Amino acid sequence: MLFVKKILNQSGFQMIKVFARFFIPMFLVLVLVFYFISSLEKRHKLNTAAIHGRAQIDVRKTNILNTVSPLVANNRYISKSSLLRLNMEDSLSRARVLEDLMQFAKVHRFFEQVRVIDTNGIETMRIDGTDDSIMVVDDANLQDKNKRSYFKTAANLLPNQVYVSPIELNKEYDSLDRPYHAVSRII
Repeated sequence: MLFVKKILNQSGFQMIKVFARFFIPMFLVLVLVFYFISSLEKRHKLNTAAIHGRAQIDVRKTNILNTVSPLVANNRYISKSSLLRLNMEDSLSRARVLEDLMQFAKVHRFFEQVRVIDTNGIETMRIDGTDDSIMVVDDANLQDKNKRSYFKTAANLLPNQVYVSPIELNKEYDSLDRPYHAVSRII
C-alpha cells in the first residue's frame, strides 16, 4: 500500500509537471490572444467613435452654415439697399425705408429685430417682430447701442465684411430681456 501511495505521489507529481508544461504555456498564449483581440476591439471602437464624432461635427457645421448663410445674405441685401442710402432726414424717404424693412421682417420671420444703427451707435430705426405681429418702434424708444460689444466690433468692419456675434442673452434698455432668450447678431 505504501508502494502504491509512493507511485501515486510520483505519478501525481509527474502529472502536475506534465499539466504545468502544457497548460501554463497554453494559458499564457490564450491570455495574450485575448488581450490582443481586446486591444483591437477597443481601438476599433475608438476609431468608430472618432469617425462618428467627426461626422456629427460635419453635419452640425453644415446645419449652422445652412441656417446662417441665408441670414448673412439677407443682411447683405439690406445693407446694399438703395433705400438706406436715402436722406433719412426726409420723412417720405424715412417712411419708404421703414416700409421696406417691415416687408423684409414679414418675409423673414426669423429676424426678431431689424435695426438701423448709425456710426455713433444710435438706433435710427427698428422693426420688432413677434410670432403675431411686426411693428415699428417709435423714435422715443430707440436705443444707444454704442457700448455694446457687437457695435464696437461692427464699427471696425471694413466694407463688405460681415460679423456674426456669439450667441448671448438679449438685452433691451441695458437689462436682460425676460423671459430670457438667446440671440445672435448679423452685422
